[in-house]
Amino acid sequence: VENNAVTVWIALDDADAETGVVEYARGSHRWPRSSAKTTFHAGGAGYRQAMLDAAGTEKVDIAELRVPKGSCVIHHQDVWHGSACNGSKIRPRRAVALHLIREDVKFGPSPGYIYGRYKLADSDEPRPEFFPITYSTRSTTSARLFKI
Repeated sequence: VENNAVTVWIALDDADAETGVVEYARGSHRWPRSSAKTTFHAGGAGYRQAMLDAAGTEKVDIAELRVPKGSCVIHHQDVWHGSACNGSKIRPRRAVALHLIREDVKFGPSPGYIYGRYKLADSDEPRPEFFPITYSTRSTTSARLFKI
C-alpha cells in the first residue's frame, strides 16, 4: 500500500556529531520506485550505499539533523533516512521509534528488517498487539489493548 506509514523517532540521548546525527535525503520520497535494496540499515562505512543505488541519477542532498534528547523527528515511509554508527566510546544514542501505519495495510511477501519481525506465519495483517489502532475512519478501536 502506498503512503501507509510515518515514523516518529524520539531521542532519549543526544544525536550529534559524535554519537551520529540523523540523516535524511531531501526529496527522496519523490524518487522513482526501484528494485534497489530499500534500507538505510546497512551499518558501517557503507550505510549510504543502498540510498545512493536507489537514487540512481537523482541528485542526492543529505540533511544532517542534530536531535537533542527529548526531541523528535517525523518522517514519511519513503524518505531515505539513517545515521552513521555511534562514534562515542562513552555516550549512547538511544531512541524510541513509533511507526504509525494505516489500518488497511497488509504485509507484503518480504516485509524486511523493521516490520518483518512482527509478521505472524498465519496472516498478512498487522496484529493490534504490535500495531494498535490510534485512529480509524471506521470508528473501531483496539478495545482489547485499551479496555474501553
